[in-house]
Amino acid sequence: MKKKGWKGKLKSTLLFLIFLLLFGLTLGTFIHEFIAHGGTAYIFGGEITDFRISILSKVNGSFSIHPLNIIGGWTYNTFPKYWYEEMTLKWGDYTPLADGFITIMAPIISLLISLTATLFILTKKPKGWRKYLLLVFAIYFIDPLWNFFASDFTYLFNLIGFFYHLPFVIISILVAINSSFIIYMSLRQKFKREKLFKRSIILLYLLVFLYLIYFGFRIYWIYYL
Repeated sequence: MKKKGWKGKLKSTLLFLIFLLLFGLTLGTFIHEFIAHGGTAYIFGGEITDFRISILSKVNGSFSIHPLNIIGGWTYNTFPKYWYEEMTLKWGDYTPLADGFITIMAPIISLLISLTATLFILTKKPKGWRKYLLLVFAIYFIDPLWNFFASDFTYLFNLIGFFYHLPFVIISILVAINSSFIIYMSLRQKFKREKLFKRSIILLYLLVFLYLIYFGFRIYWIYYL
């Protein structure tokens, strides 16, 4: 196999970074906030009244690159900030069950995207821009890992109890490890133990869906019985 020269490596790196900015950071935030949180809220009778994303938004509106405004007009930050996002929900059925699922669906969807992308990488072994696009989707496992330090996970720990939410933390870490191995193999273009990794992806899919069912029963047991 012919190795890439420095120009080829630079082109691949720039392509990956562009995809990471557009399909990782921007689309990832859209999926997390608008589709996962907002979509689940809509199912429970809520309504998304405002949603905004902007990269490189600065004080007094001096510049703003790549604004994404789904609902409502654009307003600039009142302080310097290089990543800006905001979503406002009008609550419908504001219950522990609704609130819990609205919160948990964001990391759930991110894990499912990561698993799906790695499954495509294993089965299709894409090259060129398709490979780097799938690699970006494969690292969506970062979202639930990052949320270990954010308000979503703190809320979920308080909602159902630390030890009862701990299985999801373990599942998230397992998805991250599995996806990382597949990403590494794809970058090296050397795939080993493919059947084992495909089975592990299927098992992790199952664990994610089983946890979601368990999560609903746990909330029902605490707040409705």
